[in-house]
Amino acid sequence: MVEEIAARKRLLLGRLNNCRVTAETKKRGWARVAESVSAIGGMARDSDAAVKNKWSDIKSAAKQKGAERSRELKKTGGCATRARRLAGVEEMVAVQRTLLGEVTALCRVQEELLNKLALEKEKLALEKEKLALEKLALEKEKLALEKEKLALEKEKLALEKEKLALEKDKLEKLALEKEKEKLSLEKEKIALEKEKLALEKEKLALEKEKEKLSLEKEKLSMEKEKLSLEKEKLALEKEKIALEKEKLALEKEKLALEKEKQALEKEKFAMEK
Repeated sequence: MVEEIAARKRLLLGRLNNCRVTAETKKRGWARVAESVSAIGGMARDSDAAVKNKWSDIKSAAKQKGAERSRELKKTGGCATRARRLAGVEEMVAVQRTLLGEVTALCRVQEELLNKLALEKEKLALEKEKLALEKLALEKEKLALEKEKLALEKEKLALEKEKLALEKDKLEKLALEKEKEKLSLEKEKIALEKEKLALEKEKLALEKEKEKLSLEKEKLSMEKEKLSLEKEKLALEKEKIALEKEKLALEKEKLALEKEKQALEKEKFAMEK
């Protein structure tokens, strides 16, 4: 600071005039001194007013030292020129000591700030590590939950497959039972038809052996019986047609069941994929 002020002595400490030294030029000069001191110290200082105040303090301290030295020299009988020289030296030494104290204090403050910054960086790094560990733990928990969900889904699918297999078995059994019942009914109907035909043959034989004179009557009766037989046959044919319709309905049910089986097989195949 002393060197900067000495380099601008005429501008900063000289009197004001209208040509070169004005209040504005002095203000700019003190601002440059403040910038130079701040650049040397490595930290921001106050404005140029603070530098002015510091310079005033240094001057007053140097004057006090010079006055004390002059008093000591007068007491010891030294000459005035030597006293002035010693006062100037003391002033420079005091200024340098003051500057060294300021630089040391600034360095200490800078070191403290750097230490604080390092601690903050370490804290941030620790926080980041903690967050990363917490994220990893959460991801592991999520994966475990997903695995449990998949296992449950597999169990559900296995149960559904078992249910479908049981339903298929039941339907197949019912269909087979219905087919057996139908076949038994058909057999019974055929047996009844055979018995009826046998009875008709016996009746015809008996009619032939009976009265020959009543052939016309017998023929008429036979025609009547034939008509009744035709009616019965027609009734039987109708029953057969009804049975055939039931068979067709059952066949349709079978086809529908087969389609459902195929659809279930396709779904199984898709699910297995």
